[in-house]
Amino acid sequence: MPNELRMSIDRIKEIVEALKYKVFEIEGYEADDIIASIVRKSSEKFEKVYIVSSDKDLLQLIDKSVNVLVYDNQGYTIYDRNKVFERFSVFPEFIPDYFVLVGDSADNIEGVKGIGKKTASEIINKYGKLENILNHIDELPAKIGLKLHSIKEEIIKRRDQLFKLKTIDIEIDEEELSIKQPDKNKLFSIFRELEFYKFMEEFSETAPIIEIKEEEFEIFDGDIVEILNGYIYKLNGSVVLKRKIRKEDFEKNISVFESKEQFKHGAKHIVFDLTLADYLIDPEFASHKSNENTVEYILLKYFGQKPSQNEEQQIAYKLKSVYLLKEQIEEKLRTLDMLNLLKEIEIPVSKVISNMEKVGIKIDVNYLSALSLEFQENLRNIEREIYQLAGKKFNINSPKQLQEVLFKRLGLKPIKKTKTGYSTDTETLIKLSEIHPIAKKILEYREVFKLKSAYIDSILPMANPQTHRIHPIYNQRGTSTGRISASNPNIQTIPIKSELGKKIRKAFISDKSKLFIKADYSQIELRILAHLSEDEKLIYAFLNDYDIHTITSRIIFSKDEISEEERRIGKTVNFAIIYGVSPYGLSKQINTDQEIAEKFIDTYFKHYEGVKNWIEYIKNFAKENGYVKTILNRRRIIPKLAINSQNKVIRESWERICINSPVQGSASDIIKLAMIKTEKFNPILQVHDELVFEVDENKANEYANTIKEIMENVIKLKVPLKVNIEISNSL
Repeated sequence: MPNELRMSIDRIKEIVEALKYKVFEIEGYEADDIIASIVRKSSEKFEKVYIVSSDKDLLQLIDKSVNVLVYDNQGYTIYDRNKVFERFSVFPEFIPDYFVLVGDSADNIEGVKGIGKKTASEIINKYGKLENILNHIDELPAKIGLKLHSIKEEIIKRRDQLFKLKTIDIEIDEEELSIKQPDKNKLFSIFRELEFYKFMEEFSETAPIIEIKEEEFEIFDGDIVEILNGYIYKLNGSVVLKRKIRKEDFEKNISVFESKEQFKHGAKHIVFDLTLADYLIDPEFASHKSNENTVEYILLKYFGQKPSQNEEQQIAYKLKSVYLLKEQIEEKLRTLDMLNLLKEIEIPVSKVISNMEKVGIKIDVNYLSALSLEFQENLRNIEREIYQLAGKKFNINSPKQLQEVLFKRLGLKPIKKTKTGYSTDTETLIKLSEIHPIAKKILEYREVFKLKSAYIDSILPMANPQTHRIHPIYNQRGTSTGRISASNPNIQTIPIKSELGKKIRKAFISDKSKLFIKADYSQIELRILAHLSEDEKLIYAFLNDYDIHTITSRIIFSKDEISEEERRIGKTVNFAIIYGVSPYGLSKQINTDQEIAEKFIDTYFKHYEGVKNWIEYIKNFAKENGYVKTILNRRRIIPKLAINSQNKVIRESWERICINSPVQGSASDIIKLAMIKTEKFNPILQVHDELVFEVDENKANEYANTIKEIMENVIKLKVPLKVNIEISNSL
């Protein structure tokens, strides 16, 4: 039995018992023997018995009186005697004889050499059971007869051991077998833990309607409230009260369902946010569901309910959810030492983000429109070159047509196979570009096409017709590491280094009489790695403000004079270590042999021994404890089953996650601290390690110095934080 299945058996039993199904277990017997015994007993008591299974051995239990049927839950077929004959050309009672003759590839069991399906069914239908076939060996074709004669005793034993089902004396209580209502509390507790979201949806019920009344009431510090469209809502027992909002309401310390929206509606002092608290406790699950309606997500996860789509009812559900969950979730955060993370980082950042979304960023509509035409003309030119190289016109965006051109028409050697033919992915095209110029042109076409469709053409319609500003949406729950994600548009993925990407960034402009201050943390993840690993050489390099990429290049190439390309490789190695990249992965990134990449990694670890020791420590910590954490105690759940898996791919994937998460998560904590501390300077964008502020042009230099000082001192590490500042009127 695979180890993963062995570890899952107890959980499977828990689920089955919570579903209120009877579990039968008998030591030393297989499941199909127990099923056979139950069927034989129950077929006397019940009018009809269905076996739900795709196991072919169980088809032999279909009897002549047709009260036992098999439902194949994989093929969605109900088998009776005739259906079995239609499939195998023998009736159910001969299934063991049939399979001992033809074998069963699903169970890796060989049949009798020379006997195929047709021959097996013919001799069974003529002579019946195996014993009778063996009694008529002389009447069989000589080749088959001789083969069966040589294994005469063995084949009957083989059939009885491998294909015949045993009967066990088993007691059946009809009441135990009746269908009962599942224990939904227990079921949802297990489903939540295992993140079986689809099962949760399947067993959920519609949430009851909550009465909402309009009448006067007071708001006190600590109250759970919701603000919407000029009204304030508060739970009062089983009823929700609403009234027009008053100025003094904004001065109260309140608990809410989702703080970003409440800050947009005017809230000033929020002390608890249910969705962010849930995210801190369970970042993996919450981030996967971050694009879903938060009311639906919380109601389903914690109560097994589906909400009404009525807007006011959703407010009522929010209030009730916070009321029922706040105390236990706060206690959980306190136990995990993350309550401060919620109150001092996540909620204050939510306020900054709400303002960033409200303010937005201006785009140069005319420039972007002209750029769209330029990109379109560029695409047409590249298309013409590709058609010329291919010798025909075709749909460049069609993988099927591209395969035909590359591998049939031009006769290029395929690199790797896919389910639908041969791969035409980026990695393949990069390798093919060394052989034929068409591959390079296709890569160029794809880059221009993607930038035009994903950014230029999608951003233009988002611009407000009056202000020309767009308003990206930021999601605090969008990643498992604590990083803030963005959408509409995803401004964080606009390429920074390519010339085409830079052209698009120029379309983002400051307002009249304003300038952008771009403050970018320099090598923040490497500095965090130095802090966490306490590697003396890494710390020394940062304390002395050395170029860490040049130093690493000198180490891995064993020389002092380093070229730009060698420095680039050193930089790639530095960051590859943080992401736990394998020699194979690194070889792909720097386009070299795996042996060379492995040598680079080994040389790196010999020099930075503290980093190697920390990586081993963090992997062992995750394997034992089931989580890793950042400098500020943000946790990332690392499933013990996954990181201790015998499956190398699964295990190594989670090992990479447990190396990267403390580093990337700490970087996200630091950038969030910086957002809070610099809120008064009007941050309008957050892109990974960079903050962008829009300020009055006559204050830009003064504010830039202050912002730099604040950001470099938001937290004290064993190495200094460094911020690069740039002032301009475009991104």
